[in-house]
Amino acid sequence: MKIVEIRQEAGLYELGPAWDRLLQESAGNTIFLSWEWLTAWWRSYGKTGELRILTASDENGALRGIAPLRLQTMRKYGQTYSALAFVGDGSMDSDYLDFIVASGYEEQVLEAFHRHCIGQQEHNGILLINEIPAASPNVPLLHQMAGRDGLIWREKDVPGGTVRLPQTWEAYLGTLRPRFRTKVRSVLRNLESRPDVRFRFCESAEDLERLLPTLFDLHTMRWHREGKPGVFGFPGKRDFYFALSRLFLDRNWLRFSWLEWNGRILACQYGFEYASKYFQLQEGYEPAVEHWNVGIGLRAWSIQQFLKQGVREYDFLGGVGQHKTDWGAETTHSKQILVARSNWKNLLFAC
Repeated sequence: MKIVEIRQEAGLYELGPAWDRLLQESAGNTIFLSWEWLTAWWRSYGKTGELRILTASDENGALRGIAPLRLQTMRKYGQTYSALAFVGDGSMDSDYLDFIVASGYEEQVLEAFHRHCIGQQEHNGILLINEIPAASPNVPLLHQMAGRDGLIWREKDVPGGTVRLPQTWEAYLGTLRPRFRTKVRSVLRNLESRPDVRFRFCESAEDLERLLPTLFDLHTMRWHREGKPGVFGFPGKRDFYFALSRLFLDRNWLRFSWLEWNGRILACQYGFEYASKYFQLQEGYEPAVEHWNVGIGLRAWSIQQFLKQGVREYDFLGGVGQHKTDWGAETTHSKQILVARSNWKNLLFAC
């Protein structure tokens, strides 16, 4: 395998068509590894000089693997460390990050990436593999290589929740606990019966310009009630949502639903559809109408629409709680993995 390291943004942007083709051939085909997601992330959060994307090509020049990496500097226990991490990691936006490898080439490509990365002094021989699916075929291969070469290996499970959807709304309701099923039916019926309430999906750039600031405000109001700032005060967050949403709207991946009462938006749910799966990223609702259960009503309406469109999975992404299990979510697992050369400084970092 021939490895090429890309450090300039222009190289990342030029990869678009080849990136998409390779992602379709990989076992880890997910929206969070799409060229659109990672370029929007990089424009919003990336820092000049940090890009370290690797490509692996076979002897015929065919692209077989991409390692979407960046150089990250951090402090721990009074020491400064540089490490390789995934583009997309660290902002609490991305799930299911991974190496993008054509199916059947995993061992060859990962061995080539491993040889290229682990010997470099630039990043202290530290690789942070966060949010990788526990079921990724790349995990056991990386673990095997780390053991063979006497490297430090630390891993931590990160739970999430996803709902496997049947084909109809009634069949889905039948999977819910009786009390919650009754509540969902009642809330949705009451809201749909009101002539002053309407449900919609974002369909245009004009919708987007109205909806995103409303989502930011509703989400922030909700967290302020709990004495927390909410995520949309973080640097780059709002820019990322605008950049990502415009790209995904063009690709017909955006699924941004809202509930409106007398022209006033009371609830928003922001996510995406990719490969017959819906990914729920953010939501917000007006605290003053909490007694209307607008969040439950909007989710119920959205799931109804997804079922009509052939969506077969509703992924709540990271974290597990009653607000997910009530809807039938099963626990899934991703991993946070540290791989590093074995020396005293890296052992300290791994503690």
